[in-house]
Amino acid sequence: MRLQVAMKVIMDNFSVLEIEHCLLNELLNTLSSNTMMKLDDTLTRNIVAKIKDLQIKRARTIKKLESLEASL
Repeated sequence: MRLQVAMKVIMDNFSVLEIEHCLLNELLNTLSSNTMMKLDDTLTRNIVAKIKDLQIKRARTIKKLESLEASL
């Protein structure tokens, strides 16, 4: 049972990492330094705020995952 759960977690993690990899590659191509320099301050602040919010949510999710894995 534990092995099946562990394998599912691993497969889910690989899927998430692959999706993140694809998105980040496209993002790097889309948001070059020249493009970023052309953005207005308000849009730049909104992007940074969203990134911080996502980092907080990701940290919470990782803690929950670790707690769930520890309970197995």
